[in-house]
Amino acid sequence: MAVSTIEKRDLSRMKRPSRVQDVIPIKRLYESGMRYLDDNRYAKTFEITDIDYSSSGDDERADIFDRYSTIINSFDGSKSVYKLTICNQHVNKHSALQQSLLSADVGDGYDNLRLAYNRLRYDDIQGDNAYIQRKFLTISTYQSKEEKADAYFVRSERDMNKRFLMLDSSIRALNAEDYLEMIYDFFNAGKEEKYNYKYDNKKYDKRFGDYVCPDAMRVHDNYIEIGGKIARCMMVKNFGGVINDDFLVRLAELKTNMMLTLDIIPVSNGDARKVIDRKDDDVEANADTWSNKRSIREGSAIRLPRQVKKDRKVIDEYIEDMDERNQKMFMNQIVVAFLADNMTELEDLTESLMETAAESSAQMSILYFQQLQGLQNAIPFGVRRINNLRDCNTDTTAMLIPFDQVRMNHNSGIPYGRHEGTKQQQMVDRRLLVNGHEWVFGMSGSGKSMNVKQKTLFEALLTDGDIVIVDPDGEGRPLVEALGGQVIHVGRDSINVADILLDYGDPEDPIDPVKNSSDFVISFIETILNSGADFGEMEKSLVDRALRALYQGVINGAATYITLEDVYDTLMGYGMQAATNLAISLERHVIGSFNCFAKETTVNIHSRIVCYDLSTLPKQLKNAGMMVVMNHIDQRLIANRKLKRATYIKFEEMDYYFSHQASTVRIKDFFERARKYGGFITAVIQNITRVLQVPEAHMMIQNAANVIMMKQEKDDAEELARMYGLSNIQVKALRYAEIGHGINKIGDVIYSFDCTIPKDNEIYKLIHTDVVDVA
Repeated sequence: MAVSTIEKRDLSRMKRPSRVQDVIPIKRLYESGMRYLDDNRYAKTFEITDIDYSSSGDDERADIFDRYSTIINSFDGSKSVYKLTICNQHVNKHSALQQSLLSADVGDGYDNLRLAYNRLRYDDIQGDNAYIQRKFLTISTYQSKEEKADAYFVRSERDMNKRFLMLDSSIRALNAEDYLEMIYDFFNAGKEEKYNYKYDNKKYDKRFGDYVCPDAMRVHDNYIEIGGKIARCMMVKNFGGVINDDFLVRLAELKTNMMLTLDIIPVSNGDARKVIDRKDDDVEANADTWSNKRSIREGSAIRLPRQVKKDRKVIDEYIEDMDERNQKMFMNQIVVAFLADNMTELEDLTESLMETAAESSAQMSILYFQQLQGLQNAIPFGVRRINNLRDCNTDTTAMLIPFDQVRMNHNSGIPYGRHEGTKQQQMVDRRLLVNGHEWVFGMSGSGKSMNVKQKTLFEALLTDGDIVIVDPDGEGRPLVEALGGQVIHVGRDSINVADILLDYGDPEDPIDPVKNSSDFVISFIETILNSGADFGEMEKSLVDRALRALYQGVINGAATYITLEDVYDTLMGYGMQAATNLAISLERHVIGSFNCFAKETTVNIHSRIVCYDLSTLPKQLKNAGMMVVMNHIDQRLIANRKLKRATYIKFEEMDYYFSHQASTVRIKDFFERARKYGGFITAVIQNITRVLQVPEAHMMIQNAANVIMMKQEKDDAEELARMYGLSNIQVKALRYAEIGHGINKIGDVIYSFDCTIPKDNEIYKLIHTDVVDVA
């Protein structure tokens, strides 16, 4: 197809630079990140949040493709052109280690654990491929004034973000500092930590080039010397009519700093018709020319060349696409710029790119004598210097999809396992998620208990939140004691059921502490008396009268605390037969063999890390003991809410809480309350199918935003697939997962993970038990 007005509309000539700073074709840079290029043309770059596309199943990929096609179809073809850039950036391992490693000379007795954690992070970072991949969308538009351009980009970001949210992705505008950091990191690979640009609140900045350009640059016919590196620019010369949806991503697998940019120029329907008509005229002219070469007088049949027939078919399909399938026309081209340390590496990378392209029936070529133009085209400045456009419809353009695999990288997060695809450690902060509650599913021996213990230790070392463990089998003691926490042997240690929290600290949600505590003690007594006829409304009123009087003494300062023994004595002192009978009914739990909840608390329930060991709880007291534990956690949540401190709560064997309707209702209410009060629950379940038979549990699990799935039986794996939309590949991964491996679902992100740690690491020794996993 001949060069047309459409192809030329954003093509601009490059002025020969007189200094290194002139390589950046930006006249003005605004604080918002908007840039003035030339001739009333402005540009702005947005970062796109990646999604897990490569590990999705066929149906999910098809759905993503359809929604992405809608985004491509929405591109404005009247004044704007677009650049989609995949950017590989080098991660400075030294800088990453400096940010990740903990100080190991605190002197609080836990420096050995910090050293063990540091060894894990060191191994993660050293084993990392040292590159992160980012995705950018750059929009260039012609506007008469900067105010109009700014309003256009604000509107574009809002509208585009709505569309990307349909993909469970999003876009974010890069401000001046963020944008220049991205440019600096490419030009100054290996010196990323030295970036220090700060916008000085001017209307716009003209000297930004001084902060980001390399010290020197020398252009050759087929490469560029940039500082201490060598760069090469290439383009995809052509690609077949059918292209795979991983074409761009595979080209971007090069382990070096690189910019791979897809130029997308939307063509209006009117102009597209003109292009198609012109192509049709050319094809028919070729057909006529061929026909004239054959003499009809010779009596031979006229057979048109295959190429002419093929061209006719393509035109017919184009017209059908536009008329019936809402397809648009786009002009596309792909330009790549990448860095190497030396010429040998440069040639190896060049050969690798060519081979990758050839596998998809495409051809890469070096931009001879256009290296600087290719560099300006590939880096998302917003200009186009190379003219190698190919006309494509919406589907073909959308097939050049940039999405690959998500990297969870919350700066305040804890390690959540290495992504099986990227081999990078995923860092997750549950406090930043919409719903921070977490469910852990896995059959016996899958490593789920070790997974929970590992994250518990990381939360202890990396956050200032409190940690509460509800441990049915007494497995948590070694870890909790190593972290300086308190293990409470419920049923053996003395825990005061009548403790009162006077300051709930929330004026917007006032709670009467006396009423709240009284209601709980009455419920506790009702439980230990099995709700029999001996504890009717009269008996409840007697207990409430005694509690209100006793608690008033605590409020007035006459007493520090009250116990069930005080309630017992008060009831006996009333001189009423009903009160005396009630006190006698309570004797076994006050002064008898089950009096573990009737006296002053003798353990540190306020320790930052507390483990409630339920293995010591007598069977007769199981329900009552769980009530006490839940009440203590409630009070901690209330106190921590006032302090704005997170509370991490671990429930092993959550199956138990869904075994009875009463406990199901109680735990469902607790999940909702904990979320409101800054609590982050981790619930561990072994048999998912059985639990899902409980409607309340099914709803809670189906709506879970944070799920860790480890090895599963066939039925359980298939049920999880139905709930969370897992692909067949992911179901197979669950069925045959090794210990410590599985699938994480965090929000809408689903990825396979590996959370194993070396057996010679001290952390492994703390979280491992002789029984691999009894949870």
